[in-house]
Amino acid sequence: MIIAKLLRNTVSNFGMKLFTIILTLVASPVLISTIGAENYGILLFLGTVNGFFDILGLGVPSGTVKFIAQHSEDEDRTKLYKIIDTSLGFFLAVGGAVCLGLLAFSWLGGVDLFRVPTDELMTVRTMLTISAVLALFSWPATVLMSVLDGLQEHHHKNVVTGTTSLLSLGGATLVALFTHDVFLVFLTQQVCSVLRWLLLARGVRIYLPDWRPRPLEFDSAAFKAVFGLSVWMLLIQVAGLLNYKVDEFILGAALPFAMIAVYDTLVRPFRFVQQGSGLFNSAIVPAVSAFEAREGRGNLNVFTDHGVRYNNLFVAPMALTATLFCAPFLRLWQPALFAQTSIEEYIWVAQLACAFQLLWQSNSTLNRVFYGTGEVERIAIIGFLTAALNAGISVVLVGELGVAGVVMGTVVVGLFAVPAQYIFLFPLLELRRGRHLFKNVLRSQLPAVVVFAALVPFWDNIQAIDSWVVLVAGLLAVLLVMWTLGWFWGVEPEHKRWVGAKIQARRAAMKGGS
Repeated sequence: MIIAKLLRNTVSNFGMKLFTIILTLVASPVLISTIGAENYGILLFLGTVNGFFDILGLGVPSGTVKFIAQHSEDEDRTKLYKIIDTSLGFFLAVGGAVCLGLLAFSWLGGVDLFRVPTDELMTVRTMLTISAVLALFSWPATVLMSVLDGLQEHHHKNVVTGTTSLLSLGGATLVALFTHDVFLVFLTQQVCSVLRWLLLARGVRIYLPDWRPRPLEFDSAAFKAVFGLSVWMLLIQVAGLLNYKVDEFILGAALPFAMIAVYDTLVRPFRFVQQGSGLFNSAIVPAVSAFEAREGRGNLNVFTDHGVRYNNLFVAPMALTATLFCAPFLRLWQPALFAQTSIEEYIWVAQLACAFQLLWQSNSTLNRVFYGTGEVERIAIIGFLTAALNAGISVVLVGELGVAGVVMGTVVVGLFAVPAQYIFLFPLLELRRGRHLFKNVLRSQLPAVVVFAALVPFWDNIQAIDSWVVLVAGLLAVLLVMWTLGWFWGVEPEHKRWVGAKIQARRAAMKGGS
């Protein structure tokens, strides 16, 4: 049952992310061509400012997911409701703190530290004020998402998220086409926060009909249990902010805001790869927590072996295909940005970042297994130290390399972070380093590497692609070849038979229904 839920939720998450990616691919070039690269950079900057306040969550959403999954599996409704109510009360308070923080940043000099265009300064302050008010609704929605994740009902959360994303991003695109006004575009993007909160609350009530929200009944023991894990998840969250969000702050302080738009576009291909890996692993934390509660830690090899292996079979083709095709993709996707900025000279950054994902994502499944077991202390320390180093290197390199500097900082620290995982994390689950590296990582990546090497002689031809039809056909062909070889090379025979049996059962059901 746990594995079936894991597969169902993973498929649901893939569908949601694919939908979101398509929305972004359609909306982003329209926004840049209508409101301009500078104003688009402002929108990205506002998102980064809001994202930095995530630190006030103290990692509690991750702890909430784990303990809701655990108590749901134990069928202990009393403890389950205490976790939900305590987390909800905490996030109502956090929403108020974020509201005050955004107001202070907006009106007490924070915005003045960045190269905001003078004629847009008051607009930016007004937009931050609106974000402050909406934080009162969006932060409680965070814990409601955690509840649905912990109950392993990802599909309901994804329906709500997809619907509100379509309304906000689709509406913003239409507003941009008709008004070219960055403030109206921003306002349209934000109005769905209240609707999302109400729909998520309704979703939680569907699966927990006898639950009544009591955020004022704060239980210190429940919070202590959640926060005992969450304090380390907070450190991991800070590491994520330093690795990615701080890049846009560095660029906003050192370069024109249009360079934030350039950066966002350059890193989009490798973030697609990251999102693919993240989706593959998106349902693992609650599944591991529930599995460990039922079977014990000694039986986690289905995650530590097969999960890691199949993640690499899936992600390595994405990383190397993105390396091959990201340059023509970016030129076709963002012609307005290429016309307005110097993005062409940074194309090599996008290619390097995509190839780097072979290393960076190789143990992403294993990290999720550690989260699910609660063994997060060492991950948190490694992540924080390497992220702090990344921020320092990026500050130095951005003056020399421009936009490329912040990406190179991540690549440099990654060369230290991944080996550190092998040294300090593997003993926690008694994993054999050499066996894991060669069987679960390198062997799984081999089919994609072989196909990539065979296509290197055609590099110049691929970079010269100037048609969406040729690009999509070539990209899909390469991906399918890599994935097919990976299927025959790396998937266990019993798992092939299991998939075959599921397909046959589905066909039989469809025939029976007709």
